[in-house]
Amino acid sequence: RLNCNVPVYGTRLTLALVESRLKEHGLRLQSYAHVVKAGDSIRLGNLGVEFIHVSHSIADCVALAIDTPAGMIIHTADFKFDQTPVDGRVMDIRRFADLGARGVLVMLSDSTNADRPGYTMSERVVGDLFRDEFRDAPSRIFVTTFASHIERIQQVFDAAAESGRRVAIVGRSMENNVRLGLDLGYLHVEPGTLVDLDTLDSMPSNRAVIITTGSQGEPMSALTRMAMADHRKISIMPGDTVIISASTIPGNERMIGSTINRLFKQGAEVIYDAFSGFHVSGHASQEELKLMLNVVRPEYFVPVHGEYRHLVKHARIAQDLGMPRSNILIPELGDVMEFSR
Repeated sequence: RLNCNVPVYGTRLTLALVESRLKEHGLRLQSYAHVVKAGDSIRLGNLGVEFIHVSHSIADCVALAIDTPAGMIIHTADFKFDQTPVDGRVMDIRRFADLGARGVLVMLSDSTNADRPGYTMSERVVGDLFRDEFRDAPSRIFVTTFASHIERIQQVFDAAAESGRRVAIVGRSMENNVRLGLDLGYLHVEPGTLVDLDTLDSMPSNRAVIITTGSQGEPMSALTRMAMADHRKISIMPGDTVIISASTIPGNERMIGSTINRLFKQGAEVIYDAFSGFHVSGHASQEELKLMLNVVRPEYFVPVHGEYRHLVKHARIAQDLGMPRSNILIPELGDVMEFSR
């Protein structure tokens, strides 16, 4: 049990993921956890907090609209404007516009893709590529992605069902998150599509899909151990296709490169680079960042989430839209900002 008395608010999936990780260490949130959903509002002393649905690469992501005595603060969370999301729930741009019309004192906005021109592609693009590859691949297909990316995992299941393939899950975090997704209703799998690894081994290789951990080349992940011929249950065979459906987190380039090289040595065909189309970002690109700024029209702007160069690029975008440089702040970690009208 956690030795604290601090309430923790989150959507169902978020809290379930937190509980799952805490359980590994003998801890539980128990009564501290409070489930919220997009559209809900809570009171915390003299603050009001509203949760607003945004599109991102994890289900049930929400922005925060914090009503304070000094004025409204919006934290966009991670977001992009996906017009064709896999779950059918489009970002609640109308609510952001309503708040902008009322007047927003400060907006803190996701800057991760502030250096990317244009718009971020829809998650559905990846699903189309999965269907093509699953239909044409001559043997087994291994897909690795972030274990929290429920919508990407859903698209693997969908493509497998359409192509007559069966799916097995390998890797503890992936197994745990797929189970949570199914239990909570975030994942929907056709009967007979999800099987255990032993069942998959008895099937023709061109009817097999394995979803696995290891998209970042983590040393103890399932895919890395397969690449090193060190996994106790499954080995890479010549003719297998490995799809790395994730972006590279800065700092992991060497580990991922080593894993890819080892997979090629095992005889696999590896689809891995950012231009393959098998991964799209969950973060807004420049035109979407402009749209968010124009819709909300905050008095002050604080770019967040990204390396310093991304924060600077986002600040320049705000300036290009007419915001005074004096109203844009790029804080360092630990800085305290105070705003008033």
